[in-house]
Amino acid sequence: MRTGNFDEMENLVAKRVDQRIAELQDGTRLRITPEGQRTVDLLVSEGDLIRTSYGTHGKVVDVSKYSVYELPVYTITYVDPDAVRNLQGKYPKTAFRWINECVAQDDRILMLFENNNDEVFIVKKHVKGLLLKAILDESRCRGM
Repeated sequence: MRTGNFDEMENLVAKRVDQRIAELQDGTRLRITPEGQRTVDLLVSEGDLIRTSYGTHGKVVDVSKYSVYELPVYTITYVDPDAVRNLQGKYPKTAFRWINECVAQDDRILMLFENNNDEVFIVKKHVKGLLLKAILDESRCRGM
């Protein structure tokens, strides 16, 4: 059974204070990505290796956008770095990890709540097509 307090929390809407901060009615401060800055999905993508300020790390398999308090936030889904795909090309369910309520500010991936100092760091960017480019470059050198 839900209580009235839970229902009220579901309907909370954050009010923007400035380009970087929004507030809830109770004064809770929330981070927002300033206009013109890169969002989480532009900073991190599938295949990137990440680590967190609290000691976890892994390979990104998805970045998804949703709303909390009518503000855009992201979930980064990742797997253990040594996770192996099965014959169908999928990771086992136990390999998945999630970092929720991510927001970007100044090219940093931070958490929505301002009092949460956790941060996600990109250790290595996965560059799609890099192998193909290296093969093309090598074949061009041979042709000269």
